[in-house]
Amino acid sequence: MESRENSPQEHGLSQDDIDALRMLAERYVQIKVFIAYAEEIQVDHKADILVYKELRDGMDHLMRVLYHRLSAQSADIEDLDGYRDINIGKSIGHLYRAAFDALDATILSLREHISANLSGYTMETVSDVIPNYYMLKIKLNQLTKQAADRRGKKDIGRITDDTFDQYVQDVDELKKLHESVLYAGQELCEHKKSLKIKKWKDIIWSLFLVIFGVIFGIAVKAGYDYLQPTHVESTKQAVQESNFSSKIE
Repeated sequence: MESRENSPQEHGLSQDDIDALRMLAERYVQIKVFIAYAEEIQVDHKADILVYKELRDGMDHLMRVLYHRLSAQSADIEDLDGYRDINIGKSIGHLYRAAFDALDATILSLREHISANLSGYTMETVSDVIPNYYMLKIKLNQLTKQAADRRGKKDIGRITDDTFDQYVQDVDELKKLHESVLYAGQELCEHKKSLKIKKWKDIIWSLFLVIFGVIFGIAVKAGYDYLQPTHVESTKQAVQESNFSSKIE
């Protein structure tokens, strides 16, 4: 009779176990990257205790699976496969919650960074230098609202792989926006200077046109007055008086 210690089903990992653990490990590695980025992008670089609580809870479910798979206590569980699936599912759920908390924090931090970097520029400058800014700003506002709503709830609901992957893509777009803002710093400054120069040129040109218009108006008015009948008659009279005076002399 095969001893309990040598039974691979009770004291080892089946192929289904390995597949489930591989999937969990891949998600964990991916999510840790998001968490690290969220901490890096924050102004104070502080870790979010709620994120690490979710990670801890997720690892707790994983340890339960490994404990009952690899120890003599496995006899206490009648359906080890079902026990594994339930706990791996819960572990994934906690990892997703940690990821969403980190991604939500990333969105809020990116919003602050983007606003700070663009605060000294007009919308004309921003839209000229970053053509897709308005489209990304709409997405940023949408995701910010979603993040605020989600963080206001204790349970973010059932998360699917598709929902998670789509959210990751959305956050990646915001990362690209943030990078484009950082890379466009010099171009934004140059564009701002060019607009300032253009503004002064427009002011000077406008003043020139006003002054020219006033001078031209005065000249026209003087010419018009000169050609009026009363002015002509007075001029003729002055000439006649001048001629009469000459004859007398």
